[in-house]
Amino acid sequence: MMTTSPSRLSSLFVFAGLISACFAVSVVAQQPRRRFNLCVTCRVNREPHSMHAEFAARHYAAEYPLLDVTTHFIGRYEPGGTTPRGLIRVHVANGSHCDAIVGPGSSGIAVAMNPLVEQVWMDYSATSTELSSRFAYPLFNRVVPTDEAATTGWAPLLKAFDWHTLNVICADTAYGRSVAAGMGAVATSLGGTAGAATCVQVDASPDVAAEEVARIVRSGVRIAVVAMASDDPFFGVIVDAIVSARAYERVAFLFAESACSSTTQTWARVPGAFCATFAVQPAVIGPFLQSYVSRDLSTARAAYSAMGWPVDEVPYTTTGVYPAYATDATRFVLRAMNAFVAAVGDLPGSVEQATTFMRNQTMHGGVSGFIAIPTGDRAASDMVVLNSAADGVSIAVVANTTAAGNVSIAATFTAFGRSDMTAERVPPAVDPIAEAQQGGGIPLVAVIVVVVVLIACIGAAAAYIATRPPAARDNSVAPKNEEEPFTVIFTDIQGSTSQWAQNAEVFGPAVDQHHTLIRRVLERHRGYEVKTIGDAFMV
Repeated sequence: MMTTSPSRLSSLFVFAGLISACFAVSVVAQQPRRRFNLCVTCRVNREPHSMHAEFAARHYAAEYPLLDVTTHFIGRYEPGGTTPRGLIRVHVANGSHCDAIVGPGSSGIAVAMNPLVEQVWMDYSATSTELSSRFAYPLFNRVVPTDEAATTGWAPLLKAFDWHTLNVICADTAYGRSVAAGMGAVATSLGGTAGAATCVQVDASPDVAAEEVARIVRSGVRIAVVAMASDDPFFGVIVDAIVSARAYERVAFLFAESACSSTTQTWARVPGAFCATFAVQPAVIGPFLQSYVSRDLSTARAAYSAMGWPVDEVPYTTTGVYPAYATDATRFVLRAMNAFVAAVGDLPGSVEQATTFMRNQTMHGGVSGFIAIPTGDRAASDMVVLNSAADGVSIAVVANTTAAGNVSIAATFTAFGRSDMTAERVPPAVDPIAEAQQGGGIPLVAVIVVVVVLIACIGAAAAYIATRPPAARDNSVAPKNEEEPFTVIFTDIQGSTSQWAQNAEVFGPAVDQHHTLIRRVLERHRGYEVKTIGDAFMV
């Protein structure tokens, strides 16, 4: 009888285990991927949104290896703009072939489509608070915050500038009313007030616009919120009225998010105006856009031609805030479905199961940062605050408000300007201090934030000037006439608190050099030092 030693028997068991493991890995590797059909809604004048969403499925394919993703555009060309009825008819004809839908990118159309959607559903720019009702909209999800959440992005900036009393003019629409209510809540949270919002019809005349602007100026409140969507007919009319009356010389205008996420940037025609919009991470959107603009356009051209679009008029390579968020919508859906297959071994058995699972997922590294939608809504997103220059043409990023409610001057996020392509942030006014770099510390950047022609600031500055000891300033360049508008400039050193903590020996001399440079520039340009606190100047 042949016998086997214990050591040899042990080796056989190990060998058998390795064979079994290899077989199991082979079975998993050969397991077919689950076919998943992603449908992207298409709208007239919103073509970049749809193309970003569709291309993201291919660009980020490595993130969902268990899915065999196919993409389809669903839409129909309608001269003048896509209507809810038109998109619904296309959805009825094609929706049954979709496992998930990204879009439609409109609150009104989403409300109209709601009874017909029976697929996993994700939107990127429908912001109405009405869509938060899970009783009425049980399958609706979005990677963009609501109108109400977007207005809270203003709070840290308003607090930083001590702006707590606001006037409001709004369009008589769901968006206008919700923004007006949100800004009122922000003012109240800061211990201030917001004047009663005057909501006008979206087709109101220029005479009505002129009267509204005159009312704002007469009110004596020096901060005014314009709560209306950029595509409301009245929006351009109210901007014209502000510019014609030169109301910006007496009032600082704050525009709602819809204004600065628009490709037209009409709000920037108002000198010194501010606008807050959702932030885009440049390190994430950059590589995507490089691939996007250099992609083969034949697929997109064929798809849009089949839907009736004049293909030569489609903007195939432009981008913007909401198109960028559309990439996150696609990624979030496909990553969630891939995670379900990895956990269960197959796709969800029902849309309700898929939706519940998806809402329990999160995503790091999105174009818009970290994303969580536990109720189907995204609670908050980083935002950027934009400021139009005195020429009414240039736009600079002057601050960012994080989802956690912190504000910093100036933002490191990407802005989208008139070119509809990414723009660099405003360059620092002072070069990084060489000594700090040589010492291994964090580079020091002094960034100037320009607040143009704010009468409230003028009054405060004039009062301070009148009471400040003469030795503390050069009176020869001080403003003498309170009626003449002048520019108030705030400077601050970005991240100064952390830089003091990390390298105080280097940072102390760096601050001294910063002060020397600021005062040298003031002397050269006959500027006036109103106030200095720590490393911050008001000039």
